[in-house]
Amino acid sequence: NTRKVIFATNIAETSVTIPGIRIVIDTGKIKIKTFLADRRIDVLRVEDESKASATQRAGRAGREAPGKCFRLYPEKHFAEMRPTAVPEVLRTNLCTVLLELFRIGLTRVRSLSLISPPPEEALNAAQLLLQLLDAVQPPDKKDRVHLTDMGTRLAAFPVDPPLARVLLAASQNGCLEEALTIVAFMSTDSVFITTTHNRECCTEGKRLFEAPEGDHCTMLNVYKGYRAARKEKKVKEWCAANSMQERVLGTVFKIRRQLREICLKNTMNLQSCGTDLTKLRKAMCAGLFMNACEYDKSSDGYHLINTSSLLIKIHPSSCLARSRPTAFIFSELVRTNQLYARDITVVDIDWVKELIEPKKHLLKLL
Repeated sequence: NTRKVIFATNIAETSVTIPGIRIVIDTGKIKIKTFLADRRIDVLRVEDESKASATQRAGRAGREAPGKCFRLYPEKHFAEMRPTAVPEVLRTNLCTVLLELFRIGLTRVRSLSLISPPPEEALNAAQLLLQLLDAVQPPDKKDRVHLTDMGTRLAAFPVDPPLARVLLAASQNGCLEEALTIVAFMSTDSVFITTTHNRECCTEGKRLFEAPEGDHCTMLNVYKGYRAARKEKKVKEWCAANSMQERVLGTVFKIRRQLREICLKNTMNLQSCGTDLTKLRKAMCAGLFMNACEYDKSSDGYHLINTSSLLIKIHPSSCLARSRPTAFIFSELVRTNQLYARDITVVDIDWVKELIEPKKHLLKLL
């Protein structure tokens, strides 16, 4: 005699069918990652869903028997919704896609005939980022683009090019074992469970793993604890005690193993830096220098190193939310009532400036 209540993301619209669903409550919203080509950044933000999504959500209630859908918005709002969702190719960072196209020998991507051609601005932004990562040569007179040796090595990894660049830099810096863990975490959902009833418990549990260097190094501490629990075959108990998602940690383990196998295949230097996390943070700058922020006292916030047009705050979930580092790099930006940097690592801004100095001619194009 219980009622099953399920909270789901938009994955439940088409990918998952849960038996017994009779009622759907549709908020009319969707959380989606969008690439702002003019700013060269990815932003996770909440937007209105499309009519097609609303129809799919309502359909979840009637899969096995008649059901009801309650929409938390007026009919007028439904009439104003866009018919279908914006195609992914029009709203995402094309950096990974372009790298793969160049890898298979398509040197003139603008000549491709696509159903929904991406904006020229998005193509330019992705190509420019690949140049900043030393992955491609500048276009020749016929607008052909060719991979560099670095680009070929980046394309070997099934992760975004900036993260692959972190791995290559970590191999040179002697901290690849740690970088593999961090990149695996950055390729999944958050490992921490936060609900209304366990928020305090989760916060206290998270503090047990906090690293002064930031969230990415905190992930290293979490993984050490997880590995120890795996060894003792007490993962379920350890995850429950520390408010961790067992499924996500299992995914991290698998991704890390896959990436490590690729590193071995490419005879990369699989060393650990131990407690010398400076090497690791420098390696992370090599791939994420475009995500570097510096503190601005006048606005009491942070600005991207290559632009002062965005005011950024540290996300409340960060272990550094209570501090004020001079500079940091981040994994992603989240827009709610303001712009937040999520998953950050403290860096020396001079490391970033040293990296971008030879690329100033490209940064001027931003």
